[in-house]
This record gives sequence, structure tokens and C-alpha cells, in this order.
Amino acid sequence: MKEYQSSQIAGIVGISVATVRKYAQYMEKAGYMFLRNESGHRVFLDKHILLFKEFNGLSKTGNLSLGHIANKMITISGAKRHPIRP
Repeated sequence: MKEYQSSQIAGIVGISVATVRKYAQYMEKAGYMFLRNESGHRVFLDKHILLFKEFNGLSKTGNLSLGHIANKMITISGAKRHPIRP
């Protein structure tokens, strides 16, 4: 399984690195857990490319908040939600 950095995901999806971080933060707030490397940076996998493309598409419609989109992405992906820390 190939691993990607934020900058690689940004280039593939056609968004900025800051947007990748922002979407990932919303996903994590909703309970999604990304892998992390030894330095603590997020590690993305092939499955995340489609996730970020879909997230970006939904965000462009302006119909849903980023928080709602993150929840929808978790539901669509079938990912387990991890307990949200207060």
C-alpha cells in the first residue's frame, strides 16, 4: 500500500496543502484516525485520495458545513469512529 504526504495528496486532488490539513482536522474531530509517522505527521493511503476528492467536491457545493461533510465521509467510507476526546 502506497503512503502519501500532505503535499502529494494536495497535488493529486488539486487543493492546497493547507486545505488537506484542514479537511484532515475536520475528519479527526469527527472521530477518524489517520496513521502517523515517527515525526507525528499524518500518513495518507490510496483510499484517502478518493476521500479528499469527495470531501472537496462536497465543500464546493456550499450546502454543508465542513463538519457535516466530515461526518458524511466517515459514514460513506465505513471507517470506525474513534472516541472523541473533550
